[in-house]
Amino acid sequence: MSEQITLGALIDALDRAEQDEMIRYDFGGFLPVRPVSYRGFYDHLAIGFVEHHDAEGLLKVADLLAACRTADGATFQGYKGGSYTMNRDTPLWAANYGASTDTAIVGLKRASWGYVIETVFME
Repeated sequence: MSEQITLGALIDALDRAEQDEMIRYDFGGFLPVRPVSYRGFYDHLAIGFVEHHDAEGLLKVADLLAACRTADGATFQGYKGGSYTMNRDTPLWAANYGASTDTAIVGLKRASWGYVIETVFME
C-alpha cells in the first residue's frame, strides 16, 4: 500500500514537474481544484475535484503548484468551525469541501499527456 503524502511532498513533486503540462486525478479524469480543510480531519487538507469539462479545474501543473504554495502557512476554517494553519507536514486527501472520502493522495505520476495525482482508499 502506498503511503499518504504531505503538502510539502506534493509541492516538491510539482516543482520538479513540467509546469505547462496538464494535471488530473487518477479517477474518472477529474481535475484538481484549490485546497480546503478536510472534513475528516480539519487539520488536514483536501484538494477537491471537478469534472474535466468544468472550467474551474486547475488544468496545469503550475496552477496546482501555486495553489499548494499558497496553502503552506495559510489558515483554513474547519467544516464545523475552528481555524487550522496548514504547513508542509499536513497530510493530503482527495475530497471536495464538506466531504470525508477516505481517499488519500499518495503521489504524482508522469503520463504521456501530463501528470496524474495518485490516490488510494484509506479507512
